[in-house]
Amino acid sequence: MNRRAHIGVSTSMARKWFWSDCEIFSMSFSSLVGRDGERFRKDCRAAGKKYTVWTVNSEMEMIESVRWGVAAILTDRTKAWLALRKGLEDDYKKTIEQYGSRVFLWTSLKHWSPMVMLKAAAAQTYLVTAAGPLEGKPSALVEPVA
Repeated sequence: MNRRAHIGVSTSMARKWFWSDCEIFSMSFSSLVGRDGERFRKDCRAAGKKYTVWTVNSEMEMIESVRWGVAAILTDRTKAWLALRKGLEDDYKKTIEQYGSRVFLWTSLKHWSPMVMLKAAAAQTYLVTAAGPLEGKPSALVEPVA
């Protein structure tokens, strides 16, 4: 069986074009924040699919990703992530409590649903421009993971 992954910014595109052919979804953090992102994470867990997030550079987003149960966090700040992960290993509850507020999810424009939808529309436009209409067999759009 070929293992396939999807890297994207749109949960709706991931569901429509890649869901049946991929077992791993590497999504932008913002695409998994809102109600649809929560539903996507739940659907992944129910289907036995893994999901990762990128590019997570703030400790608040790293902690939220841990709360979501992501398989991996992709970051440019590996030292910060490794230190945070060590804190989680040493005392999970204390470390999580240090980052207790989740208000940033709703106060940051980059996580605001209209902004997330705008990014998704731009991504789809780019794909259509680069590869033509997204019609036909979705698996033709997906490359196997080695």
